Amino acid sequence: MKKKTITLIGGSGFLAKFCIKNGINIMFSPHFDKKLVQFCLDNNSILIPGIFTASEIMEAYKQTITACKKQGKFVGMGGVYNFDAMRVYIDMGVQLVLAGNDLSFMISAGREQTNKLRSLV
Repeated sequence: MKKKTITLIGGSGFLAKFCIKNGINIMFSPHFDKKLVQFCLDNNSILIPGIFTASEIMEAYKQTITACKKQGKFVGMGGVYNFDAMRVYIDMGVQLVLAGNDLSFMISAGREQTNKLRSLV
């Protein structure tokens, strides 16, 4: 029999306990709650927390990296194209950083080619 996956929109510890008890293993929280994140980690459930501030983003990454290391999982990320910012995440334990995308690489190569051509004139 296939295991059911249900998404719950909620964010309290009571709702999380109800979900786990009823086989719901993917949850969304409208805010970042460290205790709720830990509860979901302890119960092998997925939590997608609402994150609004830079400090919440950093805390979410710290908890994700810690959880992945405990479970022998690989940590990767994308969307950060500044090398100083990449260094921060790599130092935190991120093992794979997507360092750009097709458009940024094409623009960079085009700019370099244009500069080389202009230097010939």
